[in-house]
Amino acid sequence: MSEKAVREALEKFDKAKDIIRFKDTLEIPVYTALGISPSHMGRARLFFHFGGVSLVVLPYDREIDGKKFRACFGEKPRILPPEFVEMTVGYLPDELSPFGMGEDISVYLDSSMRWLRKIYLPAGSARCVVPMTPKELKICSGAVDWIDVCTKKGYL
Repeated sequence: MSEKAVREALEKFDKAKDIIRFKDTLEIPVYTALGISPSHMGRARLFFHFGGVSLVVLPYDREIDGKKFRACFGEKPRILPPEFVEMTVGYLPDELSPFGMGEDISVYLDSSMRWLRKIYLPAGSARCVVPMTPKELKICSGAVDWIDVCTKKGYL
């Protein structure tokens, strides 16, 4: 998928107008360019399991906790290899967005983002993000639910 596909998916919710597009590829992290904390920048990861493929949206300063993931999904986390991400959902691995996913991809949101006023999420390219409230994110992404599968990274 591309920025265009994300824009089309967000049009349904009148959120496409909120997409922030940087003119050039950034040499610094997006959260630095926006002047926000890494905890306010969302990212998405694809996992495969016996039930299919799930996309988990988590803050940039968090990582998947294997024990929590196993408690939630009943199996250990197996991230989809980068070479299969684009083939599976149409996004490059670093541009993975929770918007416009097909019916066969279940979207989950890490509960550590619920308290944030605004979350900035990838919008189909390395140069685009879209800010949303947690409530808007759940609606626009078609997320199944909020889950607790992350722990704070030790180096940020």
